[in-house]
Amino acid sequence: MPLALKFYQDFPQDPRRWEAVDYAAGILLNGELCTPDEKALIIDLVQRMWTAPDAKPELQLHAEFTVLRRQLDPERNPAAKSGVKELGARLDEYARRFPQSPVLSLIEQLYVELLYSGNPSAADAHLHALLTGPNGRVVEMAEGELRTLGARKEPFELKFTAVDGRPVDVANLRGKVVLIDFWATWCEPCKEELPNVRAVYEKYHDKGFEVIGISLDPEKSRQKLMDFCKENGLVWPQYFDGKFWQNEVAQKYAVSGIPATFLLGKDGKIVSTDAVRGKLEVEVKQQLGL
Repeated sequence: MPLALKFYQDFPQDPRRWEAVDYAAGILLNGELCTPDEKALIIDLVQRMWTAPDAKPELQLHAEFTVLRRQLDPERNPAAKSGVKELGARLDEYARRFPQSPVLSLIEQLYVELLYSGNPSAADAHLHALLTGPNGRVVEMAEGELRTLGARKEPFELKFTAVDGRPVDVANLRGKVVLIDFWATWCEPCKEELPNVRAVYEKYHDKGFEVIGISLDPEKSRQKLMDFCKENGLVWPQYFDGKFWQNEVAQKYAVSGIPATFLLGKDGKIVSTDAVRGKLEVEVKQQLGL
């Protein structure tokens, strides 16, 4: 049993018990080992926290977000897709209770992705409804997601000068399959994925596969980015504006976490936003017709 749960059980009147519950919820989200009974207990305790008079509001908010985010993640919760309607109701309740939550946009984005996988028109309708909401971050997210949905219907447009001086225009790559890869040299999961991207690039580049990097590195890391690409054989062009999380391309398409990818088909339209690990080669082969 996680020590946080044991603390709650051993000291049921201690005001710090809710901090223990919040910590236990983090264990649940991060996928650390919990038995089904322990997971059920954590969720039950989080629900109790919502109405507990001695629970700090920020702990209520964080724990609620933790559990809801896990419930919306189909990789962690295989039942998520079958319970979309119920999850939508839970999200509506969260938005009602915490309309200005700084993490509401992240939860809404997860929900939209879940909706899109089964009902694209419902995802589109939900995003349009969010445009008139009170939370500015949610509105920005909805605008970006609508641009991404639009790029599934119309060709993705991006024209820039790469960090090494190369001119790049995605429109000139029509007829090829293109991976738009959002990453940064400070992002360890991104660097762990790069050998896979490089391997697929080397295997299929001559058959019509291209990669464009979108670096979320800060301005001070310009040289570090160039050196890293040279040292690790990343020969494809890199978009770099030095704006860190305010990277203009990431902001435009509501990219809130990296690594993130857009895979473009030969017509320039987005065909996947989940082409990572083993999925990348499978989807590239499919789009190349191999």
